[in-house]
Amino acid sequence: MSFGDRLRVLAFVFLMLLVGNVFALGINPNNVDRDDQYTYDYFTNTLNSFSSIFERMIYDNESYLDDSVLVFNELDLLRNETILYKNHNISSSVEYVIPPFYKFSKELVYLSNLNKRLYDDLNENTTESLIDAKATFVGINKTLLSMECILNEIDNITYLKKGNETLKFDTSNVREMIKLYKLKFSKYNVSALNISISKLLEKTPNKLRIYISNPNPIIFENVSIYGVGENGMVVVHINNISYSLFVKDHAFSMGYSFDKEGIYEIYATQNGNKSNTIYANVSKIPTYIFTDKNVYKGYVNNNITINGYVVDYYGNPINGTVHILNNSIPLNNSSFTYNIFSNKSCKINGNIFYNGDTYHLPSKKVISIEFTKYPTKIVIYTDKCNVSPHETINLIGEIFGVSDVVGIDVIVNNQTYKKIYTNGRFKTNLSFNSSGTYEIYAIYQGSNIYEGSKSNILKINVEKRGFLIYIVIAIALGLISIYTYKFTKRKEDETEYVESPKIEVKEEVDRKNIPNDIGEAYKILFDSLIKHYSLPKNLTPRELLEIIKNKNLNIYNDLRFITKIHEMHVYGGFEIDKDVVDKYLQLIKKILGEING
Repeated sequence: MSFGDRLRVLAFVFLMLLVGNVFALGINPNNVDRDDQYTYDYFTNTLNSFSSIFERMIYDNESYLDDSVLVFNELDLLRNETILYKNHNISSSVEYVIPPFYKFSKELVYLSNLNKRLYDDLNENTTESLIDAKATFVGINKTLLSMECILNEIDNITYLKKGNETLKFDTSNVREMIKLYKLKFSKYNVSALNISISKLLEKTPNKLRIYISNPNPIIFENVSIYGVGENGMVVVHINNISYSLFVKDHAFSMGYSFDKEGIYEIYATQNGNKSNTIYANVSKIPTYIFTDKNVYKGYVNNNITINGYVVDYYGNPINGTVHILNNSIPLNNSSFTYNIFSNKSCKINGNIFYNGDTYHLPSKKVISIEFTKYPTKIVIYTDKCNVSPHETINLIGEIFGVSDVVGIDVIVNNQTYKKIYTNGRFKTNLSFNSSGTYEIYAIYQGSNIYEGSKSNILKINVEKRGFLIYIVIAIALGLISIYTYKFTKRKEDETEYVESPKIEVKEEVDRKNIPNDIGEAYKILFDSLIKHYSLPKNLTPRELLEIIKNKNLNIYNDLRFITKIHEMHVYGGFEIDKDVVDKYLQLIKKILGEING
C-alpha cells in the first residue's frame, strides 16, 4: 500500500471513529455492540508496512530509509490527532492501540539509520570504519531486542472487539522478518569481525570507542550509549557521574535519559585509557497548542469562544498559563477557554503563546478571528405595473435579518422618494405625475450591526389613456351587454326547464402530483385553502396568511414560510435554491394533507 493510500485509509479510520464512537455520543457502551474492525484493519496494515521495510533492508533496497520515516510521520500524526480528540472528551480505540505501534515505528527509523551506517562502514573497510561497524552492531542488537519487547506489547493488546470477539494482532510476519534480518549478520561474518576488532584494538592507541543513539535528545527521552573496548569492566562518565558496565565480545551498552536541558559530556575509561568524547545536546520537551478551529467567525455584539489545550511531545497535559491577545488565561488540566467580544465588524489575526517552563519549550499558535455584520435582504413587489399618471400603486416589501427598527429608502429613478422605518414588513403608496418608465427599488444603508442591502428592481410603465380609448371601451362594453341579454333570453324561450338530479363532485388534490413550479404549486394551495375555509377569492397571499393565523395555528408557520418564498420568487424575481424549493413543496403537500384529511 502506497503512502497516499495509507493516508486515505487514515482519513477513513478517523471518519469511522468519529461517526461511530458511542462514548462521544453519550451512549452507554455496555448497551452497544463494539465494532473496532476499522481500527484493527488499519493497524494490521501498519504491521504489514513494518514487514515490508524489514524486507527492503534485508535486500539492501534503500527505499526503506524514506518509507520508515513516512510510516512514523503518519503514526505521529495519528497520535497527535488522538490527543486532540481525547482532550475534547472524544474517546476512541486508537488511543489504546497506538502507543506500542508508535514506539516500534520510532525504533524502526533508528534501526534503518544504523543499518545504513553499518553498510557504509563495512564497505569502507578501514581500521576506523571496522571499529565503528562493531559499535553499530551493538546498537542494532540493542534496538532489535527493544523492538521484540514492543511486539510482545502488541501481542497483548486485547482492547479491540467486534461484538463478543476479541480482535488480536498477528505479529508473526514481523518477527519472521526480524529473524531473517538477524541472519543478515552472517553475511558480514560477525565472528570474524570480532576477531579482527580484537586485533585492531591491540594495534590502536585508543582502545575505547563510545557512541550515542541520538546526540540531540529531549528531556526524558530514552537513548542508548554504547561502544567497544577490551573485555572486562568499563566506566562511562556523563558530566562527571560514573556508571560501571561489563564489556563482552568487545561491546558494552546502557540505556539513559536526561532530566535537564544542556550539553552533556560523555566518555568512557578502561584500564587507564580514555575513549573519545561525545556530547549530547539535550533540549526541553516540545509543546503543542491545539484549538478547536483555526478560523473563528461570529457576528458583532456576540462572544466568540476559543477552546484549546496544550500538551507536550509525550502527550502529557501542561499546567501554567497561555497568552491570547495579551490576556493571560490559566490552563486547567492543559485546557483553556477564552471569550472575545466586538461591537464592530473586524478581522483579527491573533497569536496564542505558551511560554514554557523548566522542562518544556514555548509554543505558538496563530488563529484568525472575524466578526461580521448580520446579513440583510429586501424584497419588494407592487399590485400594478402599468398605470396612468397620478394613479396610485401599492408598494409592499419586507426586510429580512433585522430585529431593530431600521430606515429603508425607497428609490424612484435613482432619486430618494421617501424613507420608511420598519423591522420587517412595510407598505407605501406611490403615484407618478408624467408618463414614462420608472425603476423602483429599496435600499438599506446598513449600520455597525447590520449589513446594507438593496432590493430587487421593479419597472412601472406610466402611460396616458386618450379620450378616444374610453369611448371605444364604452361602446364595446355596451355591445357585449346587449348581445349577452339577447342570447340569454333566446335560450330561456327555447329550453324547457327540467330539474336535473344533483351530482355531488368531490374535488381532491392529488398531493403526489404537485407541480415543481413555485407559482403553480402556490395557486393549488391557495385555491384549496380558499375552498376549505369558504373564503373570498380576491384575498392577497398576505391577507390569507393573517386569516389562517386565526383559524388554524398549526399550519400558520408553514404557510408563513411558503408565502415568503412565493413572494420572493413571483414578485421579487429571485432564484430560489433547490433545497429551499424542495422544503417549500414538502410543506405545501403537508398542509394539503392536513386540510384534505
